[in-house]
Amino acid sequence: MKKIYICSLYIYPVKSVSGIAVDEAVAEEKGFRHDRRWMLIDDQNRFITQRKFHDLALVDASIEEGSIRLSYRKWPESHAEAPLETTHGKLIKSHIWHDEVEVLWPGLSADEWFSKILKIPCKLVFMPHDAKRQIDTDWVSEPMNTSLSDGYPYLITNEASLNDLNQKSGTELTMRRFRPNIVVSGAAPFAEDKWKRIRIGEAVFRIIKPCARCVVTTIDPETGQKGREPLKTLSTYRKEGHKILFGQNTILEKGGMVRAGDKIELLD
Repeated sequence: MKKIYICSLYIYPVKSVSGIAVDEAVAEEKGFRHDRRWMLIDDQNRFITQRKFHDLALVDASIEEGSIRLSYRKWPESHAEAPLETTHGKLIKSHIWHDEVEVLWPGLSADEWFSKILKIPCKLVFMPHDAKRQIDTDWVSEPMNTSLSDGYPYLITNEASLNDLNQKSGTELTMRRFRPNIVVSGAAPFAEDKWKRIRIGEAVFRIIKPCARCVVTTIDPETGQKGREPLKTLSTYRKEGHKILFGQNTILEKGGMVRAGDKIELLD
């Protein structure tokens, strides 16, 4: 039997800006450590994403000396910083979709930096460790929290599924469009649709449901320009009702370290 393994891992320290490829990550209930613990909010305290502000695709994040360094490709000489974690700031209630979540607003200089990029007033806020955000109880009945992600702590995608999509669409899209946390290799295209529980390194994950994809996948992560793919092609063979599916929303059953190259063991 062909080995199925992790070919890449990603974290997204700030929601909706570019991700960081990492060699290893600590799997926790809300997601990988440092994954989507920060996000931008508008003057109504609602979350801001690439759906409306495509230039967020051009903001790159890196982790340097315990801080998040942010750079904007249109302003190569300018950057902003945020700590990986903070316990300081004003506690406010923010909104992601229909969820209300308590976040800390530390009033960083990054607020002004992002406001200039997006041309609207915005704040960079942090989700404290003790903040709760229950995953959709229609899919997860037990108490289980996620971070500032759209809805689930982990997204798994399959390299072979992307290759299949590129072949059908005649494109060479990269996996970065789908913003996964875990990318697998060695499986057949869309084999992940049938997975229920998997072990990776020390961690055990439960696959909850296919991920419904949005307009963010049509934004080129290199240019910030919006196109028609991959949704145009995916809609011809990966559509259920009004939803176009790619990747699997996933939760954690047992935490621990996972590493690129780790074998994936199918439990169910």
